[in-house]
Amino acid sequence: MTTELASGIAGLITLQGAPESHLGILSREIGIPCVMSVAFTEGVQTDRGETIPADGTKLRLDVRDASKGHVLAAPHGA
Repeated sequence: MTTELASGIAGLITLQGAPESHLGILSREIGIPCVMSVAFTEGVQTDRGETIPADGTKLRLDVRDASKGHVLAAPHGA
């Protein structure tokens, strides 16, 4: 990821990873919040057995607590 690719991105959500991973380091360097190792309970099952939100699902990334972010479904109309 480069700063050109990150332009306009408000935050990152990953299914796997850790703060020491490449994406974790880059997100800190360019000041983009990143919540890693998210496990979704609702959505579409991938071939790898992971659950991801359905296309078009809006999510809200809550990073008020810098030590532990939360991924929430955005309210309808948001």
